[in-house]
Amino acid sequence: MMLAKVSVFLAFALMSCLAQDKDPYFKNPPADTKGAKDHDVTMYCQVSDKGKSNLYWHCNSDNGNLDVTVGPNENTNPALDKYIIDNSGASVGQYNLIITNVTNLDTGVCSCIIDTGKGNAMEAGGDLMVMDTVMEPSDPSCTINKDRTSGQGPRVFTAEDDIQLVCESDNGVPLADIHWEIVRAGSNGRGVEILSSISTTEEKITAIADYTMTSSDNGAYFQCVQTHVSLTDPSTCYPKFGQNDVGTPGQLIEVKHRPVLRFKPSTLKVKPLETTKETLRCVYEANPDLDADGGPSIRYVPAQPEDKLTWNYTTSGEEDSVDLTLEQDDNGKILECVATNELGSSVITIKIESTGLLPTWILVIIIGGGGLVVFLIFAVICCICFCGDDDDKDHIEVNRSRPGTFQGSELGVDDYRYGESEGGYTEGYEHDPEMVNINEFEGGMEMKGHHYGNTGEDNIGYMDDNIDDDDDDDDDIPPAPPMDMKSSSRTYDQVPLD
Repeated sequence: MMLAKVSVFLAFALMSCLAQDKDPYFKNPPADTKGAKDHDVTMYCQVSDKGKSNLYWHCNSDNGNLDVTVGPNENTNPALDKYIIDNSGASVGQYNLIITNVTNLDTGVCSCIIDTGKGNAMEAGGDLMVMDTVMEPSDPSCTINKDRTSGQGPRVFTAEDDIQLVCESDNGVPLADIHWEIVRAGSNGRGVEILSSISTTEEKITAIADYTMTSSDNGAYFQCVQTHVSLTDPSTCYPKFGQNDVGTPGQLIEVKHRPVLRFKPSTLKVKPLETTKETLRCVYEANPDLDADGGPSIRYVPAQPEDKLTWNYTTSGEEDSVDLTLEQDDNGKILECVATNELGSSVITIKIESTGLLPTWILVIIIGGGGLVVFLIFAVICCICFCGDDDDKDHIEVNRSRPGTFQGSELGVDDYRYGESEGGYTEGYEHDPEMVNINEFEGGMEMKGHHYGNTGEDNIGYMDDNIDDDDDDDDDIPPAPPMDMKSSSRTYDQVPLD
């Protein structure tokens, strides 16, 4: 038994290796192609099972003046920007060569080359002929191949049915560009391109699209779009689904399918330490519609107590949505929705997840508490640095009384506040009775000299008429005593003026 299993495994591994080493081949090789002077021309090449191989295009002219190779898989050489490898259809193996603004010098052979990387290469080519004039192509023709689900009408399909769409255009110079589109309901007429395999002959281009129907295609239609340098607007054709079908737009296809389900909202989140209330709805699309007892039905997996789900009902009595009360304990639980029609049942699930975020009120408390701690630490640091006892310091106060009123420490006045008050004295002074009220003062005073300090003597002198004002009589002025820095008062020698 064990030997048999080993043999099967080895056989499977060998087949996988052989499949990986399988060389690609040309599914639709280049064909002889006609181009129109001063217009773009496309030469088509489709390969199968390209794998890790690389694809190149090589062109050489009949007169030998042109020998160009571009690739791999795209042209990144700016010096040869006339040549473009269109790999937009790479998923179906399409690597087409576009030559812009062709001239007679481009007449020659262009080859599609597959380099397998194993020391060998495969090559297929076609002649490029440059014509002097453009020729308008015929209108495209559309057909649909492969049988649809038996017992259904010509335009009725079932999801996952495979169909093949074929579009052909003849006689264009250069050949027309054609592709298939599907125009779905609600798209406002905008089609979505279906990747096609392109094959050509000298006179004809064919686009074949293999397509698998989906539930989204219900109510859609197919069209083949043709563009050409000679056409102002694209021309379009529509496939005929039956013998009496005229192939016109507006004849929509019907696609039957099992229910397609989705939850609204698409996620369920619960926060720690909080209770979350949520309304969950299961939205469905089905053709044909759901069975009478086909749901949609929402439930926990595994089942939970009934009070966990509160159903809401539409006016017709059908179940529409459920109200959920979610708590932290519900994290990780799963709900499913089930719906059924005649084609079968569909199931989708949703998992309750925790946000991992604390409730807002807890965050506020944490942030507020952190801020308070920082404030207290800051306050303690400030108190340590700035809240100690101040040392006694000597202060020098300045007498800001009015000019002409002089007061020194000899008058016994130590309070040097200022401001006007009754009596003509500076406000706040506890004046000495011997101090002359400024309102009773008559005549000016002239400062003859000054000295600082409290000497305990009357330092006021009067100017003598015989005193000479020359600088030579400076000896008549008594010298100032040494300055006492502890005294903030100043006294002046005053002399009455004549």
